Amino acid sequence: MTSQVRNTSGLSTANVKELLSSIGDTNAIAGPSGISMHLRRDPENRKFSCDLCDKEYYFKSKFDRHYRTHTGEKPFVCDVCKKGFTQKSNLDQHYRTHAGEKPFLCDVCKKGFTQKGNLDQHYRIHTGEKPFVCDVCKKGFTHQGNLDRHYRAHTGEKPFVCDVCKKGFTQKEHLNTHYRTHTGEKRFVCDICKRNFARKYQLETHYLSHRDGKP
Repeated sequence: MTSQVRNTSGLSTANVKELLSSIGDTNAIAGPSGISMHLRRDPENRKFSCDLCDKEYYFKSKFDRHYRTHTGEKPFVCDVCKKGFTQKSNLDQHYRTHAGEKPFLCDVCKKGFTQKGNLDQHYRIHTGEKPFVCDVCKKGFTHQGNLDRHYRAHTGEKPFVCDVCKKGFTQKEHLNTHYRTHTGEKRFVCDICKRNFARKYQLETHYLSHRDGKP
């Protein structure tokens, strides 16, 4: 693969080649399709510059990870379920879901988690901390994702759109539930009579019919 190099340093072509060779590793400017190394006017300040959004990184490894957000490339693939990831660290964390490994333990309730970030979020249940605050109504949330979903109640934004009927939803979970009205999928099954339901609340309501030993 041929690397693209932007010469904005003001140096001659010969000097640029000399500068690149001083990096030592020819792979330093190789990467996914479209990646380029941006040489700023200060030749000592070598950065990798994204040609799509102009973000800059000093390290190629960080640049490569960023560039995959544009390309959608997921080169790290789980050999168990074939799910792909943009970073190896995410694949390593994912593997714990197969192994059942939960190395991060809550020192209050001893519940285990596969990722430290999930433990940090869980811990706020015990502390009551709500660091993510809506700047409109000042309501606090334990997770950034919960704040993002709440904020759409103020903006009216519905980014999750059904590709069948074009109805919009504020949350992906709501879109997934709605989508079953088109597919006819009924994923919630009564473990007593094996009847199927499209929504969880329908199953919970149905369970009441089995009270007092009713079949």
